[in-house]
Amino acid sequence: MSDMILKVNGTQVLLTEFPEEFIKNTLCGMIRTLKGVETIHTVELRFSINE
Repeated sequence: MSDMILKVNGTQVLLTEFPEEFIKNTLCGMIRTLKGVETIHTVELRFSINE
């Protein structure tokens, strides 16, 4: 398992292996398509949803 941390509204959500791998593989797949991205070592993503 990796050192993935998921927090929602400041509270950590524990992930089992399946959702962790799903999230990691999905994000890495999208990031690899971005121009200028070669090798991925770490990813940091943080966003707010303003409704």
